[in-house]
Amino acid sequence: MKKLFIKIYSISITLRRRFFFTIKRPFVKIGVKFLIKKLDYKSKIVVVYDLSASPLTYGDYFQILLLARFFLFLNKEVHLILVKDQLRMDSYNPKTNLPYPIKNKILNELKELSYLFCKVLKGKFIYEELSWFVTYKYLEDIKNLKSVFIYKEKKVLKRLPFYKSNFETIVHLSALLSPEMLKNYLLSIEQFKNFKVPKEISSKPYIVFNVRMNTSRPQSNTSNQIFEDVIKQLQSNYPSHQVLVVSDEVGCKYFSDLATTKSIKCLFSKKLIPNGKFIDDALLVLGADYYVQINGGGISIIREFCQKPYFINHSLIFMQYSFRKVYSFQEINQLYITRKIKDGIKIPILKSFK
Repeated sequence: MKKLFIKIYSISITLRRRFFFTIKRPFVKIGVKFLIKKLDYKSKIVVVYDLSASPLTYGDYFQILLLARFFLFLNKEVHLILVKDQLRMDSYNPKTNLPYPIKNKILNELKELSYLFCKVLKGKFIYEELSWFVTYKYLEDIKNLKSVFIYKEKKVLKRLPFYKSNFETIVHLSALLSPEMLKNYLLSIEQFKNFKVPKEISSKPYIVFNVRMNTSRPQSNTSNQIFEDVIKQLQSNYPSHQVLVVSDEVGCKYFSDLATTKSIKCLFSKKLIPNGKFIDDALLVLGADYYVQINGGGISIIREFCQKPYFINHSLIFMQYSFRKVYSFQEINQLYITRKIKDGIKIPILKSFK
């Protein structure tokens, strides 16, 4: 009886959230069009990512980079400011009052990540890491200039979070691009010519399976059974492809040990590129013929903003472009399902590259 009640309660929450986003969607579309109109007479856009109000995670930060890329496509000068002198409380270990090691690692990679994904474009891009005192003074000095637009100005000046709305803004902004502009806006491995593909996958095509093993968000973790099932399906359905498991150090170590125990042969990103960064994993994701993720983390957004096939099954419910599609540019071989899966997942077979 208790399990039935929990299931009904879970379904009711999902339906309520979907209903909320359905009602909200038209207003977001109107707001996005209004934003574009306001930018007509602006030559410079200032985007602030304040780590005291926004999470220090790759996925959330990358959404800001996608916004910056969009503004660059409008031929605007983009000034991205990372305010890093104070982090959100969830970035600190309560026992030591120091940032978790993973947070320091992420922080040290954001500058390189920003330049890599925004400097490949023709527009003028400026990146700075500043204190809140310097940032606030700068914003007060420029906010009344007619040529300058500060993205989410009121919330930025009050140090209020707005990161949760970034995704829905990107979804509907990207829908306004022409087919030619969209093709250049979306990510592709060809944009990153300096990336050296590891020799293990340079001569044979590969499929990426993104997994996660994180104690802070166990609901997003990949179960042992799903790991085994997905690997076996991919190897059986695509025998000419290698399977590359992409994860952080913890995830690669855990599932590498599991693979050894279960006699599963596959590759792991942190073994191909020891001490690799998020950037390395992101480019491995872009280069794959097929991308698969069940639950997992924010790296999926890299694959979502490209034109190559993927199958993503995530339990999160969020604003989509329409009832049937997450993105306006989503193709038939780009499948995004939002429902909870425990075991028994069946990966769609794509014949286009089998």
